Amino acid sequence: MIRVLTPLALSLLLLIPLDGWSEEPERSFEERLEHFVRERVPGSDASIRVPPLRVSASERGLVPSFSIHPRQSLTGRVPVRLSLSQGNRQVRSLVVPVDVETTRNVLVAARPIRVGDAIGKDAVVVQAVRGQALPDDALTEIDALFGLRAKRNIRVGSVIRGSRLQEAKLVRRGQRVKLLYQSAGLRMESMARAREDGNLGDWVEVENMDSRLRVMGVVAADGVLHVAP
Repeated sequence: MIRVLTPLALSLLLLIPLDGWSEEPERSFEERLEHFVRERVPGSDASIRVPPLRVSASERGLVPSFSIHPRQSLTGRVPVRLSLSQGNRQVRSLVVPVDVETTRNVLVAARPIRVGDAIGKDAVVVQAVRGQALPDDALTEIDALFGLRAKRNIRVGSVIRGSRLQEAKLVRRGQRVKLLYQSAGLRMESMARAREDGNLGDWVEVENMDSRLRVMGVVAADGVLHVAP
């Protein structure tokens, strides 16, 4: 026998919740704002703090939308604009200061580094530092230190910055250097004095210490100047 539910019985059945089922609570404006910022902050370890919003209970029934200026840095105090709309009409707009704290692995001086010192791998360590405390030119890769020297003294624990380093000159003005001439099985070496600074691949003028003749040589990785045949 098949029973047909009356309209009243059907309506009552629809009001009874199914076992294990519950409606997901709607996220608050603060939770939505945190989610909006977190999606735009690089890295998943960022700490994001959203202050309680000064929004009335009636305004929380409006539709929120968020925006950040395209050039806004996403570390430290980040101003986010919250717009509340009803239909196509904007009812209210306010700016919310959101605190964003990120960390980044950067190179830090493991020992005092003096002016002119070459920055070797033993002079630095990789350390996680809060993003808002980092300069824009903080170095993150140890390989980036190859061939660089300190332009100023660097204290222990200081972040290694690109602007405080310079290329390490393989040849310096007034320095004694070795000249090497090679051509068709002929190899000749002599000593000369550099008349200018030079780095790897640079052409440098030198003065032969025996003949006093001036020639041009290309700086090699070992500091030897190769004279073109």
